[in-house]
Amino acid sequence: MSTEKILDRASFLKGVAVGRTLWRLAGGPAGPAPEVGPFQMKIDLQPYGRTLFNADMRGTFHIDWGDGSSESVDYNGSNGLEHEYPALGVYTITIEGDLRLLGHGPWTRNGLKAVVELLSPLPASLETISYAFSECGGLTSIPPDLFSRCAGLKSLTGCFSKSPIAAIPAGLFDNCAAAVSFDSCFANCTALTAIPAGLFDRCAKAAAFDNCFLGCALIAAIPAGLFGNCPEAKSFSSCFHECAALVDIPGGLFRGLRKATTFSSCFGWCGALASVPDDLFDGCAAAVYFDSCFQMCTSLGAVGSGLFADSPLAARFRACFSSCSSLTSVPDSLFDGNAVTQLNECFLRCTKLAHAPALWTKFPNATHTRCFLSCKMADNYEDIPTDWK
Repeated sequence: MSTEKILDRASFLKGVAVGRTLWRLAGGPAGPAPEVGPFQMKIDLQPYGRTLFNADMRGTFHIDWGDGSSESVDYNGSNGLEHEYPALGVYTITIEGDLRLLGHGPWTRNGLKAVVELLSPLPASLETISYAFSECGGLTSIPPDLFSRCAGLKSLTGCFSKSPIAAIPAGLFDNCAAAVSFDSCFANCTALTAIPAGLFDRCAKAAAFDNCFLGCALIAAIPAGLFGNCPEAKSFSSCFHECAALVDIPGGLFRGLRKATTFSSCFGWCGALASVPDDLFDGCAAAVYFDSCFQMCTSLGAVGSGLFADSPLAARFRACFSSCSSLTSVPDSLFDGNAVTQLNECFLRCTKLAHAPALWTKFPNATHTRCFLSCKMADNYEDIPTDWK
């Protein structure tokens, strides 16, 4: 990696002050210009097990490593920054300036995994977080004001994934009006027990929620209207996949999300989920993909006839209810009005299904391998064509 050194810290910060003045002269919002920093985070190298710190940091900023050394950086490459500490221990890193990207890099053992405490709000200049605080074994809490200056932050991909955070502060993303991606943001946060109401209420540009709460095994409920103010939302693949304690989905959770196309594996492997509201996807007119949406929901007993009624483009239902071993009731009209093209394994191993909807007559051209495999309890099992079971 190559860096261009700025004259010195004093000159660098003088440049920051000039930049703020230019912001105002250029017509920046009334009141103070967006704050640049400092941003501070505490790292503990003991459990990390190495003195080499490396992370993907891009922008023009000054960094104090917390061991008596510092440097000014102007860098936009992908190789990241490295710093060798004199010994294993606890250090506080301070960053001042225009940090635009913070994240893991191409390393298996990334220095950001050593973060144990976030001591101040992230800088206003930040545009992208890429798994920045992922796999931080010592990070158990999120400061409520962490994103309070992040009006320009667009991506929070993987931000806290696989970290032992115990709670999400209410209003955490209230100032993230530009945020587009929350993909894997809290994925596999296995200590997380709840989602605060209104978490995304001020994120009107949010489009991607793939894997957002995947593997959050202690979350038992989803707040009503969680995505109600996210009209740009497009994708929810595996959003709540493997939320093993989830017992309740509020009615109309995705109501009115007219741009949402993908719900594949959204609630797959939610073993405690006993029911699904009939209006769950109301208004999801662009939805196409429901592959594995409720796969392995082993407590699910029935689904209503209007579940997919507002999704005329819905075509993909591969393994949608596969291995829902408690499912007894499925209405014949479940997919009426949908553009069904794929039904492979849709009800595979639904061993308690009392009656199989006659999909072979309604959608004869849809792919259908093993659609009703092992559904021998169905009162019309003998009517199911061989190639559908």
